[in-house]
Amino acid sequence: MPTLNAVSSVFCGCQVNVWALEVLLTENAGIGYGLTFLQFISVSLLSFPLVFSVRHRQFRPRQLDNTLSIVICILFFLSSTLNNAVFQYNLPIPVHTTFRSSSLVINMVLGAIVFRRRYSIQQVLCALAITLGVIVLLLESGKRSIDEAAATALANSTNTYQNGDGAVAVEDAAAVAVQAAADVQWLGVGMLSLAMVFSTLMGLLQDKMMRLAKDKEVARTRMIEAGISGGLAPSAVWAESVFYNHALSAPLYFFDAQRLQNELEVLSSSSHVMAMVALNCATQYVCVVGVYRLVHRTSSFTVNLVLTLRKFMSILVSVFYFGHASKFGWIEWAAIVLVAIAGLAYPLVPKPSDEKGAVALEVDHKSKKE
Repeated sequence: MPTLNAVSSVFCGCQVNVWALEVLLTENAGIGYGLTFLQFISVSLLSFPLVFSVRHRQFRPRQLDNTLSIVICILFFLSSTLNNAVFQYNLPIPVHTTFRSSSLVINMVLGAIVFRRRYSIQQVLCALAITLGVIVLLLESGKRSIDEAAATALANSTNTYQNGDGAVAVEDAAAVAVQAAADVQWLGVGMLSLAMVFSTLMGLLQDKMMRLAKDKEVARTRMIEAGISGGLAPSAVWAESVFYNHALSAPLYFFDAQRLQNELEVLSSSSHVMAMVALNCATQYVCVVGVYRLVHRTSSFTVNLVLTLRKFMSILVSVFYFGHASKFGWIEWAAIVLVAIAGLAYPLVPKPSDEKGAVALEVDHKSKKE
């Protein structure tokens, strides 16, 4: 039942969350910084009862490593801020969601380099298919954005416009618009790539921190079974992660207080916007709790499968509800389907149980310990 609840939270909470986000972005794309701050504050407040004992009037004992927690909070702040900031750089939700599916590739690379993990040839092929799909989608989406920018520039121009050097032809105006659109979009791609590196590194560190915390849980259980009182019971590891990751990261947004103030004013500009913000923040909590509980209670197979399906559903909702379907060509659709199939196949393909069929350059750090 807990696992079913976690899966339901991911599908329902995350789905509504992305929908509310796109509603807000269609009205104003430059709200990512302020919205992320409100999400962090909301999740912190809603998860506070999970880590604080009202009866004892104190926080429950921590199980997570403090040093790793600080590093993870910084990475979480950076990845979340960049993820929500890229929408003002001509990256629509379907492209954004599909591109983030390539985090599997980054996870594989960092896992091999940092943690000496190894992967089967089938896993590598899935990762390459995802990479190919993302590249094709970005190129096609970029071409479409550039064409739209050129058409807009031509429509807005009459015969000429003036600059310091005199008259400039309409074609030059279109060329300037095309170059500007390309520069903006590739800047967004660069920011999103950096965000995924931060996010993937954070995930790898969280895996390590979770393993350490589970060792503490086992030790505490043995103490209780031996009749030794452990004092106030700690929170569940997933609950502790949810609260401290968000609560410790939220103050970092005050480093750019002016930008935060400006975007918060936009987010409170009307009752409609505030309602969408409230819905987005509430479903963010449901989504986050579902993901963390899923990570804590199930295998990596289940997590990868559920998150890949959820992303594909988000793409479908965005494409059909917000009208992206009319803009996408068959190449873009093929790229999205390729990424979805490879993402679904990844947890199903054989894992490297021995040296045969595994990538030779990678060493299984687990086998060294056994």
